[in-house]
Amino acid sequence: MEEWTIREIQKKIDEGSLTSYDLTVFYLKRIARLDPALHSVAELNPDALFIAQALDMEREKKGKRSLLHGIPILLKDNIDTGDKMHTTAGTIALENAYAKEDAPLVKALRKAGAVILGKANLSELANFFGDGIPSGFSTRCGQVVNPYDKNISPSGSSSGSGVAVAAHLCTAAVGTETDGSIIYPAEANSVVGIKPTVGLISRSGIIPISSTQDTAGPMAKTVEDAAVLLEAMRGYDEKDAATYRLPFVEQESYLAALDTEKAKGMRVGVYMENFDTLKEEQKALWQEAILAIKTAGIQVIEIKEGYGHLLHMEESPLLSHEFKSGLNYYLATHENEHGIHTLTDLIDFNEKHKEICLKYNQEEIKRSDKKSGRLTEPEYIGRLLYDRKISKTEGIDKVLAEKDLDALVFPCCTSAPARSGNPCISVPAGRLKDHNGFNIIFTGLQFTEAKLLTLAYAYERNSLKRRPPCLLEE
Repeated sequence: MEEWTIREIQKKIDEGSLTSYDLTVFYLKRIARLDPALHSVAELNPDALFIAQALDMEREKKGKRSLLHGIPILLKDNIDTGDKMHTTAGTIALENAYAKEDAPLVKALRKAGAVILGKANLSELANFFGDGIPSGFSTRCGQVVNPYDKNISPSGSSSGSGVAVAAHLCTAAVGTETDGSIIYPAEANSVVGIKPTVGLISRSGIIPISSTQDTAGPMAKTVEDAAVLLEAMRGYDEKDAATYRLPFVEQESYLAALDTEKAKGMRVGVYMENFDTLKEEQKALWQEAILAIKTAGIQVIEIKEGYGHLLHMEESPLLSHEFKSGLNYYLATHENEHGIHTLTDLIDFNEKHKEICLKYNQEEIKRSDKKSGRLTEPEYIGRLLYDRKISKTEGIDKVLAEKDLDALVFPCCTSAPARSGNPCISVPAGRLKDHNGFNIIFTGLQFTEAKLLTLAYAYERNSLKRRPPCLLEE
């Protein structure tokens, strides 16, 4: 039952051998048994069982709304829900903060029939808090633990979402990414993660870091399950200007894109420029992945030189400027009991409650608070244009055009899609002897998620590299 996909679950429910209520109870029991050691679930929805029962009754009377009907989903705890759950981003300062309404992506999931099971733990403030703080740590809920090995990092700020999916504490989850926060924990926990084009999914109602790079995205056991969530969440939002392009983009069916025949003859550039820097195990898994891509009938073109910057991009000051601007807006438009309305208020609160709020430090947000918050600094404007030029115009988009490619494939995580706003999909490619995960990354032009899904699905079907973890208590 743990490994059942969304489609398999729906088949069981349609046959009458399972209900959404049964499935929700199953996950609640696993959370009670396993999550005290994993710390991946921040909070449970007290109404989850009632919602599941209602959806079972609706299915019986009217039929199911979509493939998500009755499917329990966890949301990263920086996504607003207008219910009895908090939205905190893992910080004590917001521990009793309630959003007035669902974020648009949550409304879309509920409309599709999903059961919002609860909130997933995360790196505090989505990993934009202090220097040297381990991934997956929040003062509100503690340290997320990798289910494959407690001694290795769960990685990225969407660590709770990735761990919960890997440990079968939900059917699928939603994470958010600014720079690697979906694709890194996807690799660490051997799950599929999609970082969509910025603007495919509304960012309204999400505690922000970056106005140019932030996006939510699905995390799931399979490419198909991730596609189901992605299709439900995408949509126009008048409050998010990044989505204004959607009416002019062809709305392809992501589920229809999951066809191995469509992948035959497509062209991908496989990134080989850093091959000699990989460990021997990584080289072997990367070569196996390339073989699986070729076996799917996909043409492989090796990229050996000229684009080294796509994998090794220098740290950018962009986020420090955008964080203050975005967080101040969010805090000013959301109520909380401690009267935190600005980034300065948050920093002051943490200083006054050092014993509980500052196990580590808050140097990163203090640096951000020194910025104007008006986004007028020449350093900011120059870096905004430079990052987009290097990662997109002279990066992903350029190599795709020059080599006549449908996508690029990387043997490890890269910041290029995050900086450019382009989509990427992380798919399991095996695990190393030291228990660390190894995924490959498909990336392409903006709003080409359907094309990337075709490629990722074909690769997945020919590789079958994902293995569930030997859980800490099992």
